[in-house]
Amino acid sequence: PRITAVRYDIDIYPERRALNLRGDQTIINPHPNPITEVHIVTDRNYEYEIDIPGAKLDKDDQRLQYRIYRLDPPMAPGEQRRMRYTVKREPKGIENSVRVLELVQNGTFFNNSIAPQIGYQDGNEISERNDRRKRGLPEKDLMPALERNCTANCMNTYISNNSDWVSVESFVSTSPDQIAIAPGSLVREWTEGGRRHFHYRLDRDSLNFYSFMSARYEVKRENFNGIQTEVYYHPEHPWNVPNMMKSIQKSFDYYTKNFGPYYHKQARIIEFPRIAGFAQAFPGTMPYSESIGFIAKMDKPDDIDMVFYVVAHEMAHQWWAHQVIGANMQGATALSEMLAQYS
Repeated sequence: PRITAVRYDIDIYPERRALNLRGDQTIINPHPNPITEVHIVTDRNYEYEIDIPGAKLDKDDQRLQYRIYRLDPPMAPGEQRRMRYTVKREPKGIENSVRVLELVQNGTFFNNSIAPQIGYQDGNEISERNDRRKRGLPEKDLMPALERNCTANCMNTYISNNSDWVSVESFVSTSPDQIAIAPGSLVREWTEGGRRHFHYRLDRDSLNFYSFMSARYEVKRENFNGIQTEVYYHPEHPWNVPNMMKSIQKSFDYYTKNFGPYYHKQARIIEFPRIAGFAQAFPGTMPYSESIGFIAKMDKPDDIDMVFYVVAHEMAHQWWAHQVIGANMQGATALSEMLAQYS
């Protein structure tokens, strides 16, 4: 089955690096035959409870975190069901080394891949060619050839193999001194029970890959042609925020003119700690490591402006997601060629 809509209710407890995530998603059988079983892949660092109507756990391989649920009755062609699940993380004792770097006291950053993943996930296979050869495994298949008029598995991308475009709504709570961020536009913010609550909703159905974050942020906000541009940053790292804002707005000028409209009401850059050194593009949000932008120091006038460059690159992916995978093939071709030159 494929996912079409998700609602999240998430409680983040930064002070003890704990998480309680509840998901309620709509799944559909788009195939011509009934579905008799559902395969689920989980993450060993979290605890899971999964409920699918008519599903009974048939196999539970805890070593590989792989479950098979038998459906009775089977899921008929075109049928929809609601899949509910809970994902928990509560650290116990003192670890020899920190296992879950996504949950920290200031700068939590995790994505929705911690949710139970439907279907076999070949990304968990051994991928290094020599390691596969040592174990007598064949080489992995390359990605399928590009098709202009794709007819099967068109939405099975490097991001997801179990969903097409999805609608997402998120309710996130965190500590009272932190800001929580989820995909989409902020609908409402309030304080209740000594905790800070946020309600977000995607402006437009998007690919099923996005992040959730929480930290003690300062926020730089500017309205640019009706779009809210924002940079969330650690108060001690303000130096490159104006340059990031400039890159966001320059990107709007260029990409809107050359590739098509922007489909969200906001564009956010959000700093996360040096647990990793990358930036990513999600619907309206761009997590950005402090190590490659916020603490970058560029003294020489002829240095490549990596801060501006990386923001422009991630902004380009905001268009790529809808123009390349969507229907605008003319814009897709131009944007793909541009990304190929500069990625």
